[in-house]
Amino acid sequence: MTQLSIVFERILDSIQKVFSNLFGWIIALFSAYLAWLGNDSGSFLLVLIAIVWDMAWGIASAVKRHDFVLSYLLRETFCKIIVYIGAMSIVLLAERMLGLTSGLTVKIIAVIATSVELFSSAGNILIIKPDFVFVRFFGKYLVGEIADKMKISHDEARQILENSKH
Repeated sequence: MTQLSIVFERILDSIQKVFSNLFGWIIALFSAYLAWLGNDSGSFLLVLIAIVWDMAWGIASAVKRHDFVLSYLLRETFCKIIVYIGAMSIVLLAERMLGLTSGLTVKIIAVIATSVELFSSAGNILIIKPDFVFVRFFGKYLVGEIADKMKISHDEARQILENSKH
């Protein structure tokens, strides 16, 4: 399996995670607000910022875990850019060819991509700083994300979050 197909599968899994809980929907609403503030180029920029934001928190999380994954994170980031920006570009081109100028589909893709990246970032933030108030409030929704990132069971991730309360 190629790196690109692995990233694509992880993105689809992450979309399901984001839209299956309250915290994910809150992130999606925030992302929608940001996407609707700008035009098409603003949507592209929003996605790029979210990808870089997730990469930065991913690197910080890896450093805290004493896990060297920089080359993997850079490859994954590059693949995310290809998938998200590629999808947005194809849709934008199709809209323009059809004479549509609303950019609605591009913004929808931007909202989904930004939501996935912010949700992933929240998991990394909890790994680095488990007592971070806002993210901590939604920690129960991020147990799976933390478990996946740390390569531990959901029970172990839940235990880590419980221990950090004290």
